[in-house]
Amino acid sequence: MRIGLTGGIGAGKTAASACFGRQGFRVLSADRLAHEVLMRPEVLRRVQQRWGDEVITENGLPDRDLIAERVFCQPAELAWLESQIHPVIRSEWQAAMADRSQDWLVEIPLLFEKGWEGDFDVTVAVVCDPKVQRRRLLERGWTPGQIDARLACQLPMAEKAARARHVLTNDGSLETLEAQVRDLVGRLRGPKT
Repeated sequence: MRIGLTGGIGAGKTAASACFGRQGFRVLSADRLAHEVLMRPEVLRRVQQRWGDEVITENGLPDRDLIAERVFCQPAELAWLESQIHPVIRSEWQAAMADRSQDWLVEIPLLFEKGWEGDFDVTVAVVCDPKVQRRRLLERGWTPGQIDARLACQLPMAEKAARARHVLTNDGSLETLEAQVRDLVGRLRGPKT
């Protein structure tokens, strides 16, 4: 089984992914893959050529905060960065999921925005109340402006929920989320024979 998991920022995608991992799924994170791709010398070189030396730290690493400032609210810059990273990360999860002896879950914030839902047997959206979402993001140290900029780049959670085959609601405890995932996995796998 191949599951594409999405949801709004701060909704609990990573927590839900960990729950699926405890149910025996191999879990991949598109964000983690994107960070790895950005570290590749050829990609880092193109980023530096486009935005200058200031987007590279003294240690030769990408300055993710500065890069985020360059791309959010700047559609052309965001599109350019995605063109450098997205084809690579998609090919990596596709190659991994070729191993059909495993159940796979890939956490992809922009699953529907990029039209990648066809790569998966099942789509799942993690949602939460917008007030809970905003509180979680503020607790992470984000400013209201940063929150608004990121939200503007994604489909609203309600639309993700409408497009997904299954929805997990994450307004409460981890135990509640874990129970929802366990129930969903049980239904997806069907009765044991």
